[in-house]
Amino acid sequence: MVLCWNKGHATPLHSHAHGVCSWAKVLSGSLVLKRFTGSVAEPVLSSEHSFDEGDILDEQEYSGLHIV
Repeated sequence: MVLCWNKGHATPLHSHAHGVCSWAKVLSGSLVLKRFTGSVAEPVLSSEHSFDEGDILDEQEYSGLHIV
């Protein structure tokens, strides 16, 4: 599946069920993954990772609450 987002668009804050395999490859542009601790109701930003064209994001390495 190919997802195309305009600049500034992002997913809602979410997490994946244990064992769900999710990954993405940046075909053009860049992608930012923000990780959070806490809860959906009170998230606290814990880290931010940037991915550039050609990079592969394996969300198993970045589990927990996040926004892409």
